[in-house]
Amino acid sequence: MMTKTFWFALALTPWLAVSAEAATGCAGKIESLRFALDEARVQNDRERIVGLEKAIDRVAIECDDDKLLAEREERVAEKRREVAEDEDDLLKAERDGDWGDIEDARRDLAESRWELQEAEADLAR
Repeated sequence: MMTKTFWFALALTPWLAVSAEAATGCAGKIESLRFALDEARVQNDRERIVGLEKAIDRVAIECDDDKLLAEREERVAEKRREVAEDEDDLLKAERDGDWGDIEDARRDLAESRWELQEAEADLAR
């Protein structure tokens, strides 16, 4: 027989997941780690549990929202520079007409753009 507590917890679970994603900065980092910790507990993964508990403690003590934002902004700027460099490399390869270089440049550009998207998503967290 299911208890009222079970059904309440089950109903609350989606809300908790959404609220963890809604938190930003250091609070968001901690909530993300706590979510992972809950998953590790469900899986009874002792090694992961210990590691996540240490990570939560470390973030709680050392994390600074302003510093975190600055690091994320710098990463986005770095990824934008990489995208620009890879776009230039692709243009040069296309001018030279070497299909092997063109394919390599396209692959590098696609990877750089993906990394930029990831960095921008981190910036929003």
